[in-house]
Amino acid sequence: MANPQTTKPAMPPAHFGPGFRGGPPGQYRGPVDKAKNPIKTLLRVWQYFSNQKWFFIRAMFWTVVSTIASQLTGPMIIGWLINDLISPTPGKKLISYLLLLLLIHSLSSLATWRSSSIMVSVSQNILKRLRFDLFSHWQYIPVRYFDSVSHGDVMSRATNDMENINNALSTFVTQMMNS
Repeated sequence: MANPQTTKPAMPPAHFGPGFRGGPPGQYRGPVDKAKNPIKTLLRVWQYFSNQKWFFIRAMFWTVVSTIASQLTGPMIIGWLINDLISPTPGKKLISYLLLLLLIHSLSSLATWRSSSIMVSVSQNILKRLRFDLFSHWQYIPVRYFDSVSHGDVMSRATNDMENINNALSTFVTQMMNS
């Protein structure tokens, strides 16, 4: 039996506070600010993409190489391998087909990696330019604005917006290239 003096009292259940639908506080931050003119906003964002067009072309090339290698050439070689195995003299070219299949899938993996690394570089370059433009914009905002608004609010808004853009770019750019 446990000694009653050494047993610890039960911890009360964790209280997360009055968040959105009973979740943690800060989960719901109020209405979302939407762009007043979405077409103008998309054109401004497109300017950041247009400077990266050569990277897009290179990434598209590697995506096409990966697709051809993995989804077209690979199954074709597997078909040859199966036809060779059911022939009267099975296994004649088995090793050469397996080596060719290994080479094709290695090429596909390398092309996928290269395409992904280029797209990560594109999204990071776009984010870098966005941060630079934001900082440049802050240089021209009157000081009275920073006096009237909490510094934490300004930094929180900028940080959260940049993080949301980063998440959107990293998923959008990769999905755009793969589709």
